[in-house]
Formats: sequence, C-alpha cells, structure tokens
Amino acid sequence: DCPHNFYNTGRNPHYKYFGMLMRYINRICTLMDGAVHIPTCAVIYDAEASWASSDFTDNRDICKMLYDNCLDYDIIPFDRLCDITDDGYINGEYYPVILLPYSEYYNSEALKKIERLKDRIICVGEKSVGDMRLVALSSLPDIMEGYRDISVAENAKYLRYAYYKRGNERIYLLSNEDTVPMSLN
Repeated sequence: DCPHNFYNTGRNPHYKYFGMLMRYINRICTLMDGAVHIPTCAVIYDAEASWASSDFTDNRDICKMLYDNCLDYDIIPFDRLCDITDDGYINGEYYPVILLPYSEYYNSEALKKIERLKDRIICVGEKSVGDMRLVALSSLPDIMEGYRDISVAENAKYLRYAYYKRGNERIYLLSNEDTVPMSLN
C-alpha cells in the first residue's frame, strides 16, 4: 500500500519508476523462491564478547574484511552455536567455516559450545581462544581463499554478491556498488 498522494494525479516524478522497481523485485522473488543461501562462512555475533571484555575483535571489522574481499557470510548469534550440526549445518544452510571474534573472556558454557565445533572454527584476532586456530584479521582473505565461490579480475572492494541454489540451478546475485565496471571470471 502507498499513501494516497503517491500518485498525485500523475504529477509525482517517482511514480513511473516505482513500477519498474516493483517489476524488478517480483523477478528477484520469483528467482529466489525455494532457493537456499550458500554462504562462504558464518561470523559469530560479538555482543557477548563486547559486553564481557574491552579486549575483543569487533565483528564489524571481520565483516568489512570479508565483504571488501568479495566473500559472502552470515552473522549467527552465539547462542545458536549449539544448533549447528557437527557437519556444519543450521537451518538448511552449510557453513564450512565459522569465524569467532577473539574475546578475552568466554564463560565455561560458551567454551563448551566452541570446543564441540573446534575443527570448523577459526578465531580471528591477535590472540586465540583456548587452542583454537588463530588468524590475524589482515590475513583473513588469504585463509578464506579456499572457500571462495567467485573470483574477480580486479579489485572487488565494491562488489557484493550472494550465492543460492535451487535444485540443480545456481543463482548468483551481484551488485556493483562502484562507479567503475568490473569483469567477472
């Protein structure tokens, strides 16, 4: 629904473009119907870490490093770690890697959740949580290279993408937020 004055008896300059936008959204929704998102990794939300300690890796920094390097991800709340199966599935989505922001403090209950998924978790920061695999934030793109879905021929800092599967179909949604065109491999 729209306000009664949106059409404004044909004088609203945005009105004709609104129809174009709705046709585009309808096409995307039709494409996505029944599709499953295939992310590169999961990033654990750092709320508990930021509340418990001043010494932690901000997940915004992790996410920026991922999207600046054309890597798709989901953010998962810490309390959902217990729902991830040993083979990396939650809600039908598969996570080959789970990125855990470093925090100086995790309680014993949290450490149990982390320990169960230890082979899948990479701690991101300057220090590790327990004996988890540690990666410095600046090295994260290199470590994630093996999980990459797409590669680009040039700097892809402004390319955003999402990868979905529907049956045997692969669907890539790409958005170039830069003013310079880029080529995809």
